[in-house]
Amino acid sequence: MLQSTVGVFSYLDPVHICNYSSIFSQDGVQGIEIHLLKSICKIYNFTYQLVSFDDKEYNKSVIRTMLDNIFLGKIAWGMGAIILTSTRAQDFDVTAYVYIDGYSAIFSRTFEKSSNEAFILKNVGYHFAEMFCGLCITGVVYAYYRLFKLRQFQRYINLVFFPLYEQPQDIKMIKQSTLRILFLLWWLMCYVLAISYKTYLFSSNLNLSTDLNTLGDLVKNGFKFQGYYSDYTFIETECQRAPSSFCKQLIPRFSVTNDICQTFHSMFDKKIAVIGEVSSLRYLFYKSCNMSYDQRNEVLLVNDFLFGPQLHFWPMEKNSILSEPFLKIIGILNQAGVYPVWNNMELGYREALESKMTKVGVNLMAISMKKLALPFSLLIFGNILAILTFLVEIIYKSRMKKKHF
Repeated sequence: MLQSTVGVFSYLDPVHICNYSSIFSQDGVQGIEIHLLKSICKIYNFTYQLVSFDDKEYNKSVIRTMLDNIFLGKIAWGMGAIILTSTRAQDFDVTAYVYIDGYSAIFSRTFEKSSNEAFILKNVGYHFAEMFCGLCITGVVYAYYRLFKLRQFQRYINLVFFPLYEQPQDIKMIKQSTLRILFLLWWLMCYVLAISYKTYLFSSNLNLSTDLNTLGDLVKNGFKFQGYYSDYTFIETECQRAPSSFCKQLIPRFSVTNDICQTFHSMFDKKIAVIGEVSSLRYLFYKSCNMSYDQRNEVLLVNDFLFGPQLHFWPMEKNSILSEPFLKIIGILNQAGVYPVWNNMELGYREALESKMTKVGVNLMAISMKKLALPFSLLIFGNILAILTFLVEIIYKSRMKKKHF
């Protein structure tokens, strides 16, 4: 009746869907997760394919081809979601799927949600907005120097940026064209780091390791258990057999959800869920459900309120010669501890803020600037250099005046 095969485990960062009432369209799926997917594909030259799981013969062949590519290692990375209800459709869970002694246990590390809270950090648009702002600042300053010569406003600009005007012809310390190139490279370096960090959040296992496959490790790292009663009974039995510290934390973290196969067995005679990294980080979550046709009519009436329910997956195949070097750079930075430190600072800030919100009963907007510590450090360093250059140039000008007199 039911067949389940679960591989290692998978991790996905939360992604907002702007308007989940219009998720389904003639072209498949809409929402910010599609825009995010397209943006990542454009930046890193990936190709992707939308697979909508239904009982059409075409999609069955696509599924078979996709599975072959996954097990052959041709698919490098993917985003996926299991749309259960309108609530579940609003964001993707941060989830680890673990196969423990014959049970597919689902663990989810999420933060408490409230309709009045506005966590900007959960909105993917914010991450692109911060990069867009940097590019806008660069463009505005460049356009100002190219098109305008407002002397009064320029006095304030010169305190921060290099003075491009009012330079004696015989004292050109830095050529204007060279300066513009340096300025653009400075901003580019800042935001390439930010882009790489955001991409890493989507495609890697922050605070997870390949040996994090025990209940104790999952609970210790803040994961909340989600599963159906047979999973819970199994874990409860394990805790009674071998009591440990994490068992006390497990009961409050437990929330019952329907198994994927049990929830969807009315819709398809076979469904597959494939989520996560396959090649470089060895991620794979694979579940196959074989259902009998005599159950279909019974549960259709019960589940007719669901969102159509479907499973969506976007496999992406690498076709860029720059992809492999970029992944190696990310791996080096990860081994150096750069990304985990940034992520721990983000999580710590958000948890502290949520604790403060609970105590004072005030809704705050969680904006952590710590995650951009390195780009802002570069920004401050560049401003200091600009001010020093400005001061040095003033000294040179004063010396030249003395020589002329």
